[in-house]
Amino acid sequence: MGDGSTAGAMAAEVHGSTGGRRLNGHICVAQEINQSLAFLLSALAEEQGDQPFVAIVKSRDELLRWLGKPLRGLQWIQVEGLLSDHRLW
Repeated sequence: MGDGSTAGAMAAEVHGSTGGRRLNGHICVAQEINQSLAFLLSALAEEQGDQPFVAIVKSRDELLRWLGKPLRGLQWIQVEGLLSDHRLW
């Protein structure tokens, strides 16, 4: 994209620091005009359905749940605190 184009780029904004916005109390990343990508703890993500979201997992059971039966709106899984769990990988 050396031509200065931003086509296909995702801009991340965090509420309170760069003028971003929140949706139902969750930090969102702009995907397209009028669409947001919510970053949700695993338990809250269960309610998203078809809406695009990122599931944040902090336990082995949560990760296995999302790998085994992802909801349609799941865009990716953010893993926190599990990298040292050698049995998981």
